[in-house]
Amino acid sequence: MKIFHYLNKVALMMLIALPCLANTNIDNAKVEAVKEFYSFYFEGEGDDWDSFLTDDLQNVFKEDTACAQEDLCALNYDIFIQGQDLDAKEIKRSLKYQIQPNGTVKVTFTNFGTPVTLYYVVLCKNGRCLIDDILGGAHSPFKSEVRKELKEIKKLKTMNTTGK
Repeated sequence: MKIFHYLNKVALMMLIALPCLANTNIDNAKVEAVKEFYSFYFEGEGDDWDSFLTDDLQNVFKEDTACAQEDLCALNYDIFIQGQDLDAKEIKRSLKYQIQPNGTVKVTFTNFGTPVTLYYVVLCKNGRCLIDDILGGAHSPFKSEVRKELKEIKKLKTMNTTGK
């Protein structure tokens, strides 16, 4: 009888631990997705990052590219390094990744001696994790900030062409 009582306790502990194990696996997958992105960023050919980004984040870049065909638009720097220039060796040497309690992936590195901290929102679905947003220094969401700025630029362009 004692053996059944013991086995029930073990089974209960395993059931309690399963969600924690699942979260650990998801957290590890999120970190790996961001690591793979930066590996591609530095080693890949060109800037075809679409396979690492959600459709919504891809659309933000497409919206800015469409706007930039006429003028400089919202993005005048590289969001992934928080600058226009980079010291790839320094960034690669100093890159660190850490999952945060809220599920974001904290990325830190230095670029030309300047410390940079970014937080990546990573969504996992059907065994695949993709970057959905980037939170910068003030933790403002990249997607909404760019869309807000693009809306203002469009408004200004409309005012300039209509005179209103």
